[in-house]
Amino acid sequence: MTYHPRQGGRRSARLRCANALPLVVLALLLGSGGCSQQPKKPTIQPRYHAVGARTDVPPFLKGSVYELADLRNNVPYAVSSFGLVGQLRGTGNSNAPAPVRQWMIREMVRRGFGDPTRGFGKIQPGAVLSSPDFAVVRVDALMPPGSRRGDTIDAWVSALPNETTSLAHGVLFESELKDDGANYNYPSGTIDVLAKAGGSVLVNPAYALADDPNPTGPAKASLRRGIVPAGGVVQVDRPLLLMLRQPQHSVARAIEQRLNERFQVEADRPRKNSMTGYQVAEAKDEGRIEVYVPRRYNGDWERFAGVMQFLFMNNSVEFATRKAGELAEAAVKPKAPLLEISYCFEGLGSPALPFVSKLMSHPNPNVAFAAARAAAYIGDPSYAAQEALARMASTKGHPYQLSAIDVLGKLPPSTALSQILRKLLDAPEASVRVKAYEVLAAHEDESLVSHSVRRWEDREKFVLDLVPSEGPPLVYATQRGRPRIAIIGRFPAIRDDVVFTAIGNRLSISSTEVGEAKKKALTIHYRDPHRRQAVQVLSRADVAELAARLGGEGAKADQKLDFTYGEVLAILQAMVDRGDIVSSTRGRDGRALAASFVLQEPPQVADQIQSAPSIDEGRPQEEAPKTIGMR
Repeated sequence: MTYHPRQGGRRSARLRCANALPLVVLALLLGSGGCSQQPKKPTIQPRYHAVGARTDVPPFLKGSVYELADLRNNVPYAVSSFGLVGQLRGTGNSNAPAPVRQWMIREMVRRGFGDPTRGFGKIQPGAVLSSPDFAVVRVDALMPPGSRRGDTIDAWVSALPNETTSLAHGVLFESELKDDGANYNYPSGTIDVLAKAGGSVLVNPAYALADDPNPTGPAKASLRRGIVPAGGVVQVDRPLLLMLRQPQHSVARAIEQRLNERFQVEADRPRKNSMTGYQVAEAKDEGRIEVYVPRRYNGDWERFAGVMQFLFMNNSVEFATRKAGELAEAAVKPKAPLLEISYCFEGLGSPALPFVSKLMSHPNPNVAFAAARAAAYIGDPSYAAQEALARMASTKGHPYQLSAIDVLGKLPPSTALSQILRKLLDAPEASVRVKAYEVLAAHEDESLVSHSVRRWEDREKFVLDLVPSEGPPLVYATQRGRPRIAIIGRFPAIRDDVVFTAIGNRLSISSTEVGEAKKKALTIHYRDPHRRQAVQVLSRADVAELAARLGGEGAKADQKLDFTYGEVLAILQAMVDRGDIVSSTRGRDGRALAASFVLQEPPQVADQIQSAPSIDEGRPQEEAPKTIGMR
């Protein structure tokens, strides 16, 4: 049989198609169009979902960062753990679910309990957890938005559902706080330590001296929880996030440059790969910018976030002048967003001062305060803004009386500012006097006589401040931040015939006379159930010295007390309520003025912890990774 080339070619083609038929069927089943169609390339999903620029922005906010990006990571972040409170007076209990108890024992071993090489050979974990002088507790804290590593925060301690009756006099051992660290079923589930907390527990002073072994009602609830003021330390940076509404690399870099340019003199974070300059912002990609709060804002992330969001991208002087005029016109209109406008003025800087200055005398107090606030933060060289705020602060009933003092307190300290605040210490309203004192204390003003009362191991218990004032005597104590007791006004003294008892009559404070001159003094007598002998200490009939003695101060050879900050507050509050603390000078009627006791409002930590969401992760979940700190 002779082979014909053309016929052979047709046969080969038929054979090839026949052999390819199964493949064609398979390709059709897979959605292919035929033998020659190429497979489609996989579609790359965008990292971010663009939502577009804001459409509801008023004209005077056009061109601002607010128009281009959303603020995220701007809610408190809850961290927690289980901890151990010691130095209780037989009021503790360590019953806990098995996973928590086992985890606590491992933690105690890790910290050296039962280890003779560390000097704790006789302190076995099991014995500690069986002692009523210890209690296993839950520890919670909130990391503020924009917090930086090393920042101090308050911690909240609460007893577990067991037989613990009181945390008064307790001291929290250092606890490592984590994301969902206080998980009853899996307390070791997370690894990263976000904050650490430890220190003396402050319970409600109204109940701290109670000696009832079975308290009920409000007393029971109050004694089972407490605060460790400034007892927490943040371990990681937590940046604010700007999420671009229309992700684009060029826009992200432009915002980064604008923020760093505006805040470069306020920043303290070195720029990457650069020998010069500082930055607060860093564009991580086309849709996310991390922003760190400059140190000079002293943790006031809300103010910084406001200035940042309402900062205009155009940085020219001509634009700033024109925009300031536009903002001034918008500020006097009904229902104007004055806080946002004030942030805008602050971001524009000195070109806005001529326009803001005219608004400070506006008859509407809302407009006047917004303008004075912005001018003061910009740095009004005429000092008119500071004086306007001082008038608001000293005007009884002014709607921004306390807010004006708050703004003054955030300005750089100066002699003129200190003089304004010192005058406010004589105000008739206790709230104004307290607010002025807080600012002066934060500025470490030279008019205050401050003394650190320390524990025997040289740890600070609290700061004792003597605050000169012509007002009536006032004892003020903090529950947030650094523990402080302030004696404000005509320095109070203890009544000559005082006889005070507390803690089941184990503590007594009574008047006495010492020396040949028969000087008035106080005898403090305390029978500690953990000591064989009672402690007896002498003190002058002076509130400040009494507080220091109760805290543990005294000569080296003398016996010393060791009351916690919370117990000292409880004793002083009880003595004020009884009328045992009065002014050292007498009024026109010859009678001594009774002192008053003011306790700073506690942080609403319990409610915040329950409602605090996880760190915002952007618009869709994949937009921004969960961000605690990126450094």
